[in-house]
Amino acid sequence: MPDATTLLVFCLVSVALLVTPGPAVLYIVARSVAQGTKAGIVSSLGLIVGGLILVTIGAVGVSALVAESTLAFDALRVVGSGYLIFLGIRQFITFRKATVGNGTLENRRLWQVFREAVLVNLLNPKAALFILALLPQFIDPGSGNGTAQFLILGAVFFALAFVTDSLYALVAGRFGKWIQGNASLSRLQVAFTGAVYLILGVGTALG
Repeated sequence: MPDATTLLVFCLVSVALLVTPGPAVLYIVARSVAQGTKAGIVSSLGLIVGGLILVTIGAVGVSALVAESTLAFDALRVVGSGYLIFLGIRQFITFRKATVGNGTLENRRLWQVFREAVLVNLLNPKAALFILALLPQFIDPGSGNGTAQFLILGAVFFALAFVTDSLYALVAGRFGKWIQGNASLSRLQVAFTGAVYLILGVGTALG
């Protein structure tokens, strides 16, 4: 277990990193603008679950293997970027057919939102590298099991991430609700959401 001072410093560093807009924030904002706050929060939860899976993988060393293998890293990057580009293209196609659904349809869509967010994080090699770069800096070999400390720090980081990402979802969701009443802005919303996915996908491929 990390000591109190280490944990406090880790939390401060984590919050500073999390409030800075990055790919995850852009993804959540795009989803919130397109489908509302609830979808944004569900996306945030999906990213968190994906991140916790990466933390678990990192704790057993598999992520390190991916980070050290150029072939494995490139393969994951291609798959991840392709998935984001697919989401962007699908956004342009399907949002023109948007309809008002009932509760069952909404639940099914939210499950799809959650599943997509999990995959987005799992297929992002930079997320695995970030975890491997950040968490070990706060592990004290003299404070007990390093694997347990890695898991604890990962859980704390993504708990904080859920809070900050949900705030972004709340703000973006309200903005999205405001523009839905304007046809021109609604079309711009569709373009914005699809463009964010495409930019993230191309950025992942080139990064």
